[in-house]
Amino acid sequence: MKALTALPALIAVLCCSTAHAQLDQLLDAAAGCTPDALEPNSYEAPTPVAADGVRLSANICGDNDVYVMHAGAGHSIEVIVEFSHADGDIDVRLLNEDADVLLVEASATDDERFLWGSSTDQRLYVDVYGYGGAGGDYTITVKRWDFGAECARDLVDGDTTDDAPRLGVHDELTGSLCFDDTDRVRLPDDGRYELRLSAVPEDAFPGAALIDAQGNETPIEADAWPLTLRSNGSAWLQLQYSGEAPGLWHLSSTLLHDGAARSGRVHGTVTYDRLLHPSPEDDSRTVAARAIEVAVVRENGDPVAATTTDAEGRWSIEWVDNSESDLFVQITAESVVGESRTVVVNNEHEWLPHSVRSRALSGRLREERIDAHFTAETPMAGALNIATRCGDAMEAVAAFDDTPLSLRVVWSRGRPHACTSCFDGRDIYLGGGFDDPDEFDDSVILHEFGHFFVSELSRDDSPGGAHSGAPTDPLVAFGEGIATAFALIVNDSARYTDRMAGSGHDQDFEAAELRHAFETSTGALEGSISEFLVAALIYDQHDGPDDADGDPLGPATELVWRIFTEWLPHPDRPDFGPAGTDMADWMIGAQCLDPANATTLREFALASRQYRVAAPTPEVCAAVLSAAPADETPSAATSDEQSQAE
Repeated sequence: MKALTALPALIAVLCCSTAHAQLDQLLDAAAGCTPDALEPNSYEAPTPVAADGVRLSANICGDNDVYVMHAGAGHSIEVIVEFSHADGDIDVRLLNEDADVLLVEASATDDERFLWGSSTDQRLYVDVYGYGGAGGDYTITVKRWDFGAECARDLVDGDTTDDAPRLGVHDELTGSLCFDDTDRVRLPDDGRYELRLSAVPEDAFPGAALIDAQGNETPIEADAWPLTLRSNGSAWLQLQYSGEAPGLWHLSSTLLHDGAARSGRVHGTVTYDRLLHPSPEDDSRTVAARAIEVAVVRENGDPVAATTTDAEGRWSIEWVDNSESDLFVQITAESVVGESRTVVVNNEHEWLPHSVRSRALSGRLREERIDAHFTAETPMAGALNIATRCGDAMEAVAAFDDTPLSLRVVWSRGRPHACTSCFDGRDIYLGGGFDDPDEFDDSVILHEFGHFFVSELSRDDSPGGAHSGAPTDPLVAFGEGIATAFALIVNDSARYTDRMAGSGHDQDFEAAELRHAFETSTGALEGSISEFLVAALIYDQHDGPDDADGDPLGPATELVWRIFTEWLPHPDRPDFGPAGTDMADWMIGAQCLDPANATTLREFALASRQYRVAAPTPEVCAAVLSAAPADETPSAATSDEQSQAE
């Protein structure tokens, strides 16, 4: 709001008019102005306004112009000051005899106008002044309305649809209603508008109804204002005397949408705080939400345009829309990689995707920026981390297999699942309980994604059930071990972390002392085996020989993905070890697909994990590979190994 200029005290006894006239003339001369015919018109010598509706011309030249009038009880005062804002910013205020400011009109546009109702018999002053020393020419019109005596007079003469005045675009109209009086106003041309209606005094607020081209009336409740409606230029607003009191009504229109297509660009970033592992629970850092869907949507959720965030969380949308709806930016915890999608849903809210909306776009700006950041304790931060890490996994898979995948992750902050975190063959259920929250446990997220990946593009035959890393059914151990190996490979780290309230674990799968990760319970392939052994051996094939444990394997990431997607799910693959897909089948596939390093793999598995597996015969490899050239078959096996491989 613009600051008001200093307000001199009103002097009730106007005794020094000659001196004040000389002072005003000196001020006018100093400002380079020619005094108007109404000078002196200061607080001490105001210009009286007696006639109703008289229009006076004057100018502001470094001083205030003050007008005085009488208002009886029940009178309404209308003041219109017309000027060009380009020539000078002129403002106006209304005061009483005690110098109390009753009303101020100080816009930054052409003209100022107000309506004010007087409840008592009093003298009123209208003060016209230049903002910040501005000046310029203006005209002032003052009207007094006595609805007891002058109720027949009306600012809007149109009382029927034929002679009703039209309310324009961004327009204002004023009229009066007295004793069963009715006014009609023709609504603006095609577009969506906001209409505002006010009355002086407030008790005179009129009844209202919309009249269509066929003459049908639709009443408008008083609490429906301000009113948003669609107008085609062939409807009317009818205003009816309220029965409470006569008075003035004031109607204004603002164009919200003109029916033509709107367009614009909106851009920004999406970031969130994630907890670090292993670390104290309150340790976090800001990261970018990657491959996350961002859309411009209508109020009903219909999309207008969409994109995904880049590696830095940045996004940009060029949108075009011809609807009347407000538009919003919506961020959804859904990662999009090519044609593959992962959506994180809230099982506490009808399994709807976790999402947030911005304020409504202005629709009038060509370009807007909206940045979104979510702190670690907000549900959206957890949902975005889940979606981002699943997006990373989708990207890793897509590098070797472009099959479109679709995944749903069920998670709510503070809500655990009976299985803690698990994959049920269709959806991932991720634990959100405060005692064991998994939304920032990347290893857990990617482990469960590994189960999903295997079910879609690879194979295991695990019957499921509890597992702890201790030696168990070879099929269960393999199913859990390859899921853990998948997580380590996507993270490109041998560390697996799982945070829990006050505890959790952090495990290095390249550590020589990795618990349980040695041999089978019987020394034979059919014996119980640890999922840790499975994960460690597979990860060793992924990383390079210069890794922490100095193993001679790898880097063979492509080989690992070929075993996942080509060897294990092949319908003609022979079965080794116990019935079903297990670690023995992986090791046979690794040798068939990489015969040059088959001996190194067998020797390392035996030396580091006491896991013994045979070399496959050329016929075994050919069953999957169709034909294996003689110089590319695995090196000869010992007689003991051969008996296992056959």
